[in-house]
Amino acid sequence: MAPPARGGAVRPPACMRAPRPENRTRTRVTKPHPLLRLRQLSMALPAVLVVALAAALPVAVAPGPVAAQDNALHIIGAYTDVEITAGGHDFQLFAKIDTGADSSSIDARDIETFERDDDDWVRFRVPLGEGDEMVEIETPVIDTVGIVGEEDDRPVVEMELCVGEVLMTADVNLADRSELDYRMILGREYLARGGFLVHVAQRGQLRPACEDDD
Repeated sequence: MAPPARGGAVRPPACMRAPRPENRTRTRVTKPHPLLRLRQLSMALPAVLVVALAAALPVAVAPGPVAAQDNALHIIGAYTDVEITAGGHDFQLFAKIDTGADSSSIDARDIETFERDDDDWVRFRVPLGEGDEMVEIETPVIDTVGIVGEEDDRPVVEMELCVGEVLMTADVNLADRSELDYRMILGREYLARGGFLVHVAQRGQLRPACEDDD
């Protein structure tokens, strides 16, 4: 039997003593970021409800372009119809939404640059549909843009684009897209300025419905 402890109390044997609690590491609990909460919810909720929740969450938005007509968001699918006005011609193309591209691009064939009244102009043809029908356009060159992997810069022109009810003038670069699936892509600059929110489950739901000011 163990000898009495000081003060007359009997000290229990070591085998009967309660084990000392192990050192515990304090875990700091933090609230998940609003974007993480939205991502978790999007796996279980319908897409329309997720869009509504996104508008309610306190997410910081970096300064950027403002929508051309208002501050409302416009839902756009992965692909959409675009009504285009350029060089005095009006036509429609089926475009792919490309958030990985800075600028928009259109399929242009037989691209030829020239000078007119000391300004740089470009002449090109745009194929319409799957047939041989094309529209020839002449318009000023406002800029050029370099593309990774391409030796020559692409001419950039102004075009009036109508997507849904949003009508804006956009900078569009010219490229031969004959080996690609879509005649046009809409890039981030146009999407951000127009206030578009991409819903990848949709396809071509938007139809050009811009009002004519004439």
